[in-house]
Amino acid sequence: MLIIYEESLDSIRCGVYLQVPYSPLGAQALKVASWTPQRGLALTSSLPLFPDKFSRFLQQPTLKLAAEINPLMTMVSQEGPRPHQGVLFVGPAANLVSYLAKALNFSYVYLRPPDGSWGIKLDDGRWSGMVGMVIKQEVDIAVGPFGVSEIRAAVVDFTVPILTDYIRFLGARGRPEVDPWGFLFPLEPLVWAAILGALLVLPLTTLLMASCFTFNTHGHKYSLPATSAYLRILLNQNVSDSPAYWSWERVVLAVWGLVTVVLTQSYAGNLMALLAVRHIPQPYQTLRDVLDDKSIITVWEQGSSNVQFVREVESGIYREIAGLKEKGRLIYKPHSKFAETIDTLVRRGDHVLMEVDFGLKIYMSRDYSSSGIL
Repeated sequence: MLIIYEESLDSIRCGVYLQVPYSPLGAQALKVASWTPQRGLALTSSLPLFPDKFSRFLQQPTLKLAAEINPLMTMVSQEGPRPHQGVLFVGPAANLVSYLAKALNFSYVYLRPPDGSWGIKLDDGRWSGMVGMVIKQEVDIAVGPFGVSEIRAAVVDFTVPILTDYIRFLGARGRPEVDPWGFLFPLEPLVWAAILGALLVLPLTTLLMASCFTFNTHGHKYSLPATSAYLRILLNQNVSDSPAYWSWERVVLAVWGLVTVVLTQSYAGNLMALLAVRHIPQPYQTLRDVLDDKSIITVWEQGSSNVQFVREVESGIYREIAGLKEKGRLIYKPHSKFAETIDTLVRRGDHVLMEVDFGLKIYMSRDYSSSGIL
């Protein structure tokens, strides 16, 4: 705000002027009030003396917005004198811009970054993508969503975060197949180990106890028990009712029979359920699985904050990810090519796409809408 004081021989007056933000180049300051000893302070416009000019623009400026294709911004047309001007976007982020433009009284035009990226700091200190456009004042605002990082916050200002998300990777689902070891899946490995242990321990224990009874029994003919009886019970086969079995042996066989009934019924039910559902392998559950598979190539978003982080990290698993570049297992793609990348490279099975969770969910939902296959 500027106050101009004028004094002459017969009068004194003051003028109060205001510079409206985003005024056209060379525009005059707006006079909002005047003061004289006779009349006092008088407003000379419809605005108050201290207008809230930063909540709503007094004049409707045309702001330049940087934007790029992403799950929240879909480009529907591209017209104008140059390839990167006159772009029209739709989607949740575009709707948010439209609401803000109406509330704050501004119009806008979208500009796309020449390299199609959000922006990272290059080796020579310059910035690429939309962040670079903001720094060089080629645009007034960049429309995200942007990943907030310390290195970006040092050169640009962020709004309040609109969402919190996590980075995940998307890989091709395996084809339905028959696993030759599928008969082992109904029971856990620990259960199988316990069964094998019981088949070894029970006959040995019975054999030792039977030998003790033989030594302590005089005049009684005793034959060693058949150690295969426990295996026969497990396989649902009959066991001969030998009169040589002692009563305690019959009790052991009966208890083992009850245990095997529970095991065999559980096994049969689980096996039937597994046979009713096709087995689809999903080999990549962690980032370590991706690193260990030498045939997999990772695809990262070009010029994103995640790429900046991977390039600068000095230790840990992301340092190993950065090392994949030298092995030819790390490539960059602009966000506008993600849909094509999923349909070709990722679906082929030898590439995985690294992206935020909400983005991957949107791409998967679009794929389901077009193909009808989960």
